[in-house]
Amino acid sequence: MGFGVMIYPEGYQKPPNRYFGYGNRELLPGLWYFDNKYGQIPGYGKKIDEVIRTGKWEEPNNTDLTERSNQ
Repeated sequence: MGFGVMIYPEGYQKPPNRYFGYGNRELLPGLWYFDNKYGQIPGYGKKIDEVIRTGKWEEPNNTDLTERSNQ
């Protein structure tokens, strides 16, 4: 599992590597959130929207693990 934030200074230019990505969501100008679950769970962005809105992650016992896609 991988998640976190990346910070890029104003004026940062994306490198020519076509595989480079800033992250999954820009939270503030230059501040990007990344989470490998974006590619695994359809609609995962809605969960992150709720975390941003409330400032809280759901309780672990309330997590529906059946949403995970098969790998």
